Parts: sequence; structure tokens; C-alpha cells
Amino acid sequence: MSDKTLFFTRTMARVHASQGNPEKAAEIYRYLLDKTPGQAELAVELAAVEEQMVQETHGRLAGLFEAWFDLAFTYNRLKKLKTLQTRDKGKLHGRHK
Repeated sequence: MSDKTLFFTRTMARVHASQGNPEKAAEIYRYLLDKTPGQAELAVELAAVEEQMVQETHGRLAGLFEAWFDLAFTYNRLKKLKTLQTRDKGKLHGRHK
């Protein structure tokens, strides 16, 4: 047993989960389940933490997709603007001849 796992307790897992660190909580729950496999309550708590991780991932992905969509929309608007500017420059140069 390393010093790191010496303090792995259900309470520590709950603290990590409540403080927004479900990955660490899941690590602790997995360790505890490995050491005491018959603990159904630990399995239930691990499942809850894993669900929390999935929900957080979905939230991050939704945010990333929204940012990507905004960037793609902005890129297309800038592309159109550049096309208009190029066309207008051509018209201006044509008038000076």
C-alpha cells in the first residue's frame, strides 16, 4: 500500500465528488471496491460519480460544439466580407481608368 492510497476512504471519495473532482472520487471508489469487492454501497456511489463525469463531459462537449459553430459562422461571414471587399476594390480601380 502506498502513502497515496493510505488515506483512500469513502469519506475522501465523497469529498472529492462534492468538490467537483469526480475523477479522483472514482479512483478512490475503484480502489476501495478492489479491496472490499462485496460493498454494494461503494458500487452505487461509484456509479453515481461516473454518471456525474458523463454529464460533465456532455456539458463540455456542448460548449465546445457551440464555440465551434460560432467560429464557423464567423469564418463564413469574414469570407463573404473579403469577397465583397475584393469585388469593390475591382470596381474602384475600374472607375479610375
